[in-house]
Amino acid sequence: MTTRRISAGILAGLMAAALFLGAGQAQGQSSSAPPGTAKGKAAQTEQDSQAEDSSDMALKEIEVRSAVRRDELKSTSATVLENKDLVDRKYVQPLDMLKLSPGTTITQYGENGLAPQSFIRGLSGSHSGHLAIFLDGIPLKDSGHSDNYVDSNLIIPLEIESLEIIKGPQSVYYGAGSAAGVMAYQGYTTGDFNRLSLRYGSFNETDAQALIGKTDDKLSQVYAFQFYHTDGWSQNSDWDRGNVSGRWTYQFTDQFSASLNVRGYKSAWNSSDYLSAWKNLPDDASVDDGSGEGSGGQRRRFDARLWTNYKLNDESQFTLYTFTTDLTNTRWRKEYPSSSGVFNDSNNAEQTNSRKAYGVGTAYNFKGDIGPREANYTVGLDYLRENETQERYLLPWGTGRVRGRQRSDYEFTLDTASLYGEASYQVLDPLQVRLGARYDRFTGSMDTGPNQEASNTGTARERKPNSHYESPGANAFSPKAGLLLTPLDWLDVYTNYGRGITVAGLSNGLFFTEAPPTTKFDQYELGYRVRPQDWLNLEMTYYLVNQFNEELAVLDENTGRAIPGEFTYAGKTERSGLETSVGIHPWEFWSLTGNYTYQKAIYKKREATATGIAGNKLADYEGLRLLNVPKHIYNLELAYAPDEGFGGRLNYRWEADLMIRDDPASAIDGTKNTNPYRQYKGQDKGSMDMQLSYKFNEKYKLYLDVLNLTDRRNYGNETANDKGLNTYSIQPPRTFYLGLDVNWE
Repeated sequence: MTTRRISAGILAGLMAAALFLGAGQAQGQSSSAPPGTAKGKAAQTEQDSQAEDSSDMALKEIEVRSAVRRDELKSTSATVLENKDLVDRKYVQPLDMLKLSPGTTITQYGENGLAPQSFIRGLSGSHSGHLAIFLDGIPLKDSGHSDNYVDSNLIIPLEIESLEIIKGPQSVYYGAGSAAGVMAYQGYTTGDFNRLSLRYGSFNETDAQALIGKTDDKLSQVYAFQFYHTDGWSQNSDWDRGNVSGRWTYQFTDQFSASLNVRGYKSAWNSSDYLSAWKNLPDDASVDDGSGEGSGGQRRRFDARLWTNYKLNDESQFTLYTFTTDLTNTRWRKEYPSSSGVFNDSNNAEQTNSRKAYGVGTAYNFKGDIGPREANYTVGLDYLRENETQERYLLPWGTGRVRGRQRSDYEFTLDTASLYGEASYQVLDPLQVRLGARYDRFTGSMDTGPNQEASNTGTARERKPNSHYESPGANAFSPKAGLLLTPLDWLDVYTNYGRGITVAGLSNGLFFTEAPPTTKFDQYELGYRVRPQDWLNLEMTYYLVNQFNEELAVLDENTGRAIPGEFTYAGKTERSGLETSVGIHPWEFWSLTGNYTYQKAIYKKREATATGIAGNKLADYEGLRLLNVPKHIYNLELAYAPDEGFGGRLNYRWEADLMIRDDPASAIDGTKNTNPYRQYKGQDKGSMDMQLSYKFNEKYKLYLDVLNLTDRRNYGNETANDKGLNTYSIQPPRTFYLGLDVNWE
């Protein structure tokens, strides 16, 4: 109760101060436009950029790895969102912004500082290796859980000027880990504004964010802050985090400018962890070993980036940048013994990781005319060094967070050198052609310490204590291509191809001990955008993603353990689907938007590699569905947003028909199999959220958010054993949040 009163008191004081200070400002004061006034639909952004005649503005869009060139996105199904589209919503974590684009899902683990699992067109990311997330050009790759793991809580939503969601490996700017797509966040770099966002709600959740911008003749300064606390809806699930960032941009001459960005982040949380179905526990229960100390974690991170730009002329520029990341995180994990009393000690552990990264890159950009037609091209070179260490200790049941035997003790270094280039040309008035390619070279080494436990289980190759492993390296070539046809002002037809890659086995040592080739993904898109009237937007995209060259372990038929030095490239998958969206604006301030996605994700080939129960060879997976990929995703939203007065929003989302176990089925879709394992369908996931608001004027907006309005029992992460539901997390019941947004100009 004390913590609740303190947080509520802080928020009430901040709200009162905001209203008092804002009321005291002169009404006639001149100002620039507040942040967040840009339109947020990809098609609308294209219209705006086409109408922009200034070469300076065109070049500003080309800042390498900060804002992807909008011209590149025209021939893809990418979603472009501006600040106004992003901040006026309640998120569990900033990664939830992904759901604003069709064909995407988020699976929450209810683990606070632990990243959720995201899916784009059936490919998993954020919690695994297929989604790349960048903030101001810095990759937000984390450490210690899985390759390309990303904690999005480093992002302060209020400071984001734009977000580009690129589906699949369409962009040459991003290499390994972007097969599912890219979320490229760009923070404000210039402007004169002061903005405050305050929110308080269920379970003593307090979220205070601030954005401050000031620009004079030469220097632009932007600062952002965030304080967040929640007691958590379930037992033992409190969470505190804080963010601070600063950007300084100096215009030395009309041709030369430089920008320095720094960012700090600290997070600490407790977690109820995953409940076991056989325990019959309440939804808000927590895993408890009797010690009073359960699951949780803590994370600290610092990032800095220096960016310089030299404008050669009105059509070309040269860019040079460098950045560094310093990260440490610790996670404590507790899991109940099984119903038979078996204790899986590998899942009860303390894991501490550190990650240090350094990157440097350069690029040349051209945007102008070649002959009678418009042309754009970019060539660039990147280098990235990543160093990661891991220590893992057992946590014996009943001892809380007291370290037991050490199991993991290693350090690895990965070096990535990349060369990329892309060109687009307006071949005819209605036809633009885009061609690009990227080449990546990966090398590295790994050293194990005296406490590294020898491992050759699962897909991890044998690692011995006090050993050095030098990877022979891997190469990857990723071509890209796109066509954009605009026969009418209100019609775009596009098609594209892109190859993506994933470097296998960094955290489990596979890359360094066996050097498997990269897993490859080929994506094809065909779609159109229609804007027949000012009040109507339509879009439809068909996609096909083929994954091949997936490495699988060869297991010993007697022990079930991986055979050192033996593996096969047996895995092939196919993901296809249709994404449709519509936006209707029948009257001023009113909008009705919706999208529907049908998607299918199956194994094309996955060879049996070990014996199963009673010596039976495991059946091939061919034709079986992949996990956590719903066949149907529905979104529908009705909104009323006047310049002043009452407004609101009602949003409905439904995800249906997904699998939570992918073993060969004894009975699925009418197919019989003698194998004792089964496939199981997960719970359909539905939610209805509502916002009521009152906008006093351009400066003040008061709002009430209600999430899970119908109080539906929603599952987050689910897994299943041969008896059905095994472990799960339940999302919060109906929750309420009161907020205040203030824009001081």
